[in-house]
Amino acid sequence: MTAIEVSKNKFISFWVHTTNRCNLHCSYCYVAKNDSSMSRDVYEDIVNEAYKLKKDSYRLNFRIAGGEPLLVFKEWKKYVSELTKVGTIDIITNLSFIPRGFLKFISKYKLSLSISLDSLSFSKPYHNGKSSSKNVLRNINKIKKYGILTTITPNSLSSLDKLAEFIAPTQNFWRIGIDYFYKNKPSSDKVISKLRQVIDILYKNNYPVMEKFRLNKCDYNGLQTNGCGKFLYSIDINGDIYPCQTLIGKTKPIGHISDFQNSVKSNCIKNICKECSLSMICNSDCPLYNIGIRKEKVCRILKEIAVYIYKKEVDYA
Repeated sequence: MTAIEVSKNKFISFWVHTTNRCNLHCSYCYVAKNDSSMSRDVYEDIVNEAYKLKKDSYRLNFRIAGGEPLLVFKEWKKYVSELTKVGTIDIITNLSFIPRGFLKFISKYKLSLSISLDSLSFSKPYHNGKSSSKNVLRNINKIKKYGILTTITPNSLSSLDKLAEFIAPTQNFWRIGIDYFYKNKPSSDKVISKLRQVIDILYKNNYPVMEKFRLNKCDYNGLQTNGCGKFLYSIDINGDIYPCQTLIGKTKPIGHISDFQNSVKSNCIKNICKECSLSMICNSDCPLYNIGIRKEKVCRILKEIAVYIYKKEVDYA
């Protein structure tokens, strides 16, 4: 079956991998870093295919990412402005710097921002090992509405409660992810204890947890589904299509953006997850969360926090 035949709900979201370049050096990053970036021809293919899909009544979303997409802002802004005519845009950035004209650009086109921030004290180091958090926080103050993307690491776990106190009053979206290379440190017990503390802070500040909080990709309203290769697609810098951005360059592409409507279906779902009690809220079928003992540890954390959140919902009802 082709990509179009599978996407029966008439919604498609594209991860646009603009560049492999990044000014930070995160230990858990899955991107193969080099100086390669998306070409003008690929951007034009994306715009052309987007207009075709829009003509067929598809609702479209584009996540502009990398690497660090703001490093190549000048290269994609013309094309993204075109894409705003056919879909919604979310820019995924570390926001450790702001290129000239970027703030006016996102204001003009009403673009959404998802900002990477692991901690208020030490977050996502530069290549020299220094934290980017100070610069990110300074730049966040220039923006009112945004989402925060946090990854739990040994360096960020202890101060996660402080980050919760910062985010709760803003009422902005917050997703916490467990380090993709999570093994034994920090321990599951420590992670669960800290996350319970975070949840307590959010509820005490009247933060809409069910609506705006995610742990990994859990949707506590039970709306989660695995869309990889069905209505979620990732476009590499050369135009190749993958079912997930984490698989770029690691598996065979399932098509090319210049011929997207004939790209093939791909499904990452694992049978082991179909019997899980959390299968309706959790995206643990992602290949990153299905690797041996790491999956067992991650699943325990996700289950215990889900139960804790539901109990909190009862207490605060």
